[in-house]
Amino acid sequence: MQKVLKISNCLAGMEKAIENGKRIFADATKLEYEKSPTGTFLYAIAIEELSKAYNLGKTAIHLLEGDSVDWDLFWKNFRNHKLKQADLFRMILVGLNLLKKNFHRIQIKNPKLVSHYKDSNDVSMAIEELTEEIRAIESGKLEKLKWQFLYIDYVDDNWKLPDNNINVGIFVSQNIKTYLVDLETMKSHIEKAIQEKMA
Repeated sequence: MQKVLKISNCLAGMEKAIENGKRIFADATKLEYEKSPTGTFLYAIAIEELSKAYNLGKTAIHLLEGDSVDWDLFWKNFRNHKLKQADLFRMILVGLNLLKKNFHRIQIKNPKLVSHYKDSNDVSMAIEELTEEIRAIESGKLEKLKWQFLYIDYVDDNWKLPDNNINVGIFVSQNIKTYLVDLETMKSHIEKAIQEKMA
């Protein structure tokens, strides 16, 4: 049986995963500035590390709500690179579902937030595309691609060095910055819920 965590363990783990994700992100940014493909590889690792924070946050929420946690599954997923890569998209999917549900209200109150979409049907199409992307990631699409930024390969009868000419929309600094903001927000909401529960 795997180790069982308390809410405080989840929050402490979130803190460490965010701290380490920021460290990896900083290293990746330096390497990207130098046009090194290793920077893109490290962006992938930063996303995976930040996904640990996301999973710890989700688990803390389940514990706060009194839900049971399958700890064997938690630890299995905690170490699964494909699932961690997909977590960034899952977090975006949550936002898109909220946007679809509240599209007209948001369009009136903050039109900038919906400026990329014509209507809620347009958001639905984005949700479908993102759901397909999550399935592809879970099947190993990005896991295979991630390593192309680190190791040589033999392609078309030629040895190929890693390069940054591969277009990978997820492994970019803006996604990590957004993920960090979302995780800090998640963490503060969990801390607030703990305080309210203790009051």
